Amino acid sequence: MNFFKVTVTICLFALMLLSSPTRSQQLSVDSPSLFGPDAGQKRIDMDILNMDVEYVLKIISDTSGWTIIPSQKVRGKVSLWSKSATARQLLDKLSLVNNYIYRQEENVIYLMTKDEYEELFGRTTKTFSLKHQRAENIKLLLESSLTKTGRLGIDTWSNTIVVNDTTENLKKIELLVARLDQGFVQKRFQLVNARAAEVAEILNKICSKEGPFQAETRTNSIVVFNSQSNVERIAGLIAQLDQDAVTRVFQIRFQQASELARQISGFLSSGGSAGGSAGGTARAADFTSQVIVSDTTNQIIVTGSTSQVNFIAGLLEELDSKVITTTIPLKRLKASQVLILISHLASKPENITADSQGNRLIIRDNTRNIEQIRKVIQELDEVLVTRVFSLEHAIAADIENALRPLVTNPETLRVEPRTNQIIICDNISQVARIENLIKKLDCEDAYFTRTYHLEHASASHVAGIIESFLPRRSLYGTSPGTVERKEAVAGYESGERGPIQSDRITDGTGSEPPRPRVGAGSAPGLAAAQSSRKEVATPSSAKPPVSPGPQAVPGSEAMQTAVESLGTAGTVVADDRSNTVTITETLAILTKIEQLIKDLDVPVYSYSYTIKYRQLESLELDTKLANFLREDEDSFSIDNQTHSIQFTTIPSIAERVMENLEKWDKPAKQALIRARILAVSTSTLKDIGINFESFFDIDGVDIILGGSLPSQVGADHAGSLTVRKLTTTEYEAIIRAIESDSQSQILANPRILVLDGRQAEVRMATDEPFTETSIDSDSGRVIENIRFLQVGTILQVQPSIKEDNTIEMDIALDVSSLISIRNGVPVVNRNIATSTVSVKNNHVLMIGGLRFKRDINVAEKIPILGDVPLVGGLFRSYRKELADTELVLFLQPSIVAASQGKEEPSQNDDYGASEQLMWDAATDEEYNR
Repeated sequence: MNFFKVTVTICLFALMLLSSPTRSQQLSVDSPSLFGPDAGQKRIDMDILNMDVEYVLKIISDTSGWTIIPSQKVRGKVSLWSKSATARQLLDKLSLVNNYIYRQEENVIYLMTKDEYEELFGRTTKTFSLKHQRAENIKLLLESSLTKTGRLGIDTWSNTIVVNDTTENLKKIELLVARLDQGFVQKRFQLVNARAAEVAEILNKICSKEGPFQAETRTNSIVVFNSQSNVERIAGLIAQLDQDAVTRVFQIRFQQASELARQISGFLSSGGSAGGSAGGTARAADFTSQVIVSDTTNQIIVTGSTSQVNFIAGLLEELDSKVITTTIPLKRLKASQVLILISHLASKPENITADSQGNRLIIRDNTRNIEQIRKVIQELDEVLVTRVFSLEHAIAADIENALRPLVTNPETLRVEPRTNQIIICDNISQVARIENLIKKLDCEDAYFTRTYHLEHASASHVAGIIESFLPRRSLYGTSPGTVERKEAVAGYESGERGPIQSDRITDGTGSEPPRPRVGAGSAPGLAAAQSSRKEVATPSSAKPPVSPGPQAVPGSEAMQTAVESLGTAGTVVADDRSNTVTITETLAILTKIEQLIKDLDVPVYSYSYTIKYRQLESLELDTKLANFLREDEDSFSIDNQTHSIQFTTIPSIAERVMENLEKWDKPAKQALIRARILAVSTSTLKDIGINFESFFDIDGVDIILGGSLPSQVGADHAGSLTVRKLTTTEYEAIIRAIESDSQSQILANPRILVLDGRQAEVRMATDEPFTETSIDSDSGRVIENIRFLQVGTILQVQPSIKEDNTIEMDIALDVSSLISIRNGVPVVNRNIATSTVSVKNNHVLMIGGLRFKRDINVAEKIPILGDVPLVGGLFRSYRKELADTELVLFLQPSIVAASQGKEEPSQNDDYGASEQLMWDAATDEEYNR
């Protein structure tokens, strides 16, 4: 029998060896509990080769504690090497590379192929047509709701979304699309009882996010423009506010009606709330106008909504109590001192008097006020006790700032920095309250300061979002959750990503306040204690707001103010230089903020954009676009044929690029240049009184360019250039005089339209042929080549239109003529002038001063006889002479808007449309002649 047992054991051991993998396998698993809440995060080291997938799934199941059920088609060999990978990571990657899909239900995982998953759970395609939202705007939100096999596509042209997913998940997506694709509706609410302006004011306060609300006083109606769901909610509020008014008469028994009406008005003006009136706050103006006092019958008549009238009825019931006189003796304090502290608690200050001899207070008031005043006096006049409080976590100096306003006498509060203790001497009830307050303040739940380095998102943007989520703990109504931006953040260690925790208290400046004693295991103190020392609670000597009844002082509200005065949480500092965010908050809130920062600090994806342009040049765009786009991540291309720009960048940069392209791509202005180039003899110019050598005053419009100033009139200044701005009268006189001269000649009369800043050229030239002779060195043969020389008139003008409608022009004039050809070389007479001038719109420039000599034909004849046919030649003769000639250029620039194609008249021009017509007629007639 024993032999049989031994044989069976050996066979089982051999079978286990044969079923093991062909190579060595190493497996190590962490020791924590397999069925803990983070079972999928257990880490595994694996080194396997050609192992059945069932064994790998068994290892993952043993490590994580999951129950893994594979289908029949999950088969095959797996090779896997991992180092400290979690069970969840191994299962995800194993499913990914083998085209498996798993479905988890609590601790059970069903593993199957993709085909099996679709066969079991099925996939359906559904199309959603959007009415209000754009498909691309909600695409990312819907993709996050898809299953692992789900697919989503959008059609921007028809604004539809096509989803292919399981039937169960499609129902969820359908609900999500319905919520996102909500349109805005406009609805008018006609009010019956309330006034539209008053209701709109209340709605703007309690529903500020859905506002603003428009009140039409003429029709007494409210107009609401918002989503359908919000409109329905606001309709309910309007229905509550639009209630019918009621009137009640209150008979006052013990007090005077006028005095009670004054107290009610004072209480409401100090911010009293009429509960139940649709969440609104009763305003003093509303109640004052609805309260009527009848002194003869000692009655108060109130008119308003039911909730308002009921609220005032409760106040009157409390205030209209029987007036009695009582005496309260004092044990410790003096009556005159207590009178100063509590006189404001009575219905009238004169209702309380102090008896110094008997050290007592005599009070005449209603029973309710007297009872509450008695409680306050008892608290103030209690026996003094002394207590010593040893602080474990907080700093004594910080706690002192909050406690000092709460004690009866500030001198009874002492702080011992060496032992970190607080000593207080006050009445028993006050000491008990302060003890409770110290326990709340001296705890480990203090504020921490942490710095987070952002890799992708902007520090200012993330800080703004975080600030909106922080809890509001205000100091006297101020909002502490503010974002500060600084160039440097104290305590930041560069080169280390992630949160840097500083286990210390901040004092609002980034430095650690001095600690008199820090024991072992102590936690940080309270943040911003130093910066908030001036934000203290209301001293006991100060009077609180007026109220219809007395209140116990000091009480819970004063203690709450003291807690808030210790420091303000929610301080967010954004440093754009290092792209860090520094936050001061409790550990619980910091933990939530860390997750929020991880969700926000993600890379932003780039998109492609195509923009059409009209006027811009590609060379200009290359420089301008490079200044906006990121050098390494973004790209752009310009197609000059289709006048389009295609660039790839993130949406925020794309918005700025498109905004600036719209500013740049505006139709450019044009200038119409009318020119007249004449060759006029110097004698003719002298006859009509034009001397280009004279120098006029700066406003008289003449400027000599080139050469030196003339020493005397008539000096030879050939080659100098004089620019003169002409008035209408001067221009007309000069043109008529030149037209009458037979020796004058029009060289060119061009008109050309040119864009602002571009150069226009008028070339009126002739190609003059000449023969160039050369001898072949090899054969000695004479070779003649025909060459052409271009001579004539070339005018180049580049206008620059200024904002004040003046035109600055760069002018270059080249007038040349062929004189002769000497030894095969042409001799050219060339006159060149360049200048830069500024002139008003539609004004005329006359440019002269370039002298040269030219041959002219002179005809002489005897009057009448020289014109007789056949024999007239006997009485006339012709001769050639060399005449001194001056080159004169007339220019008239006019601004033309490219978008309109019309000239822009100048408001200050004295050269208008009639002068332009005269110019055109004169130039055409003269040029034809």
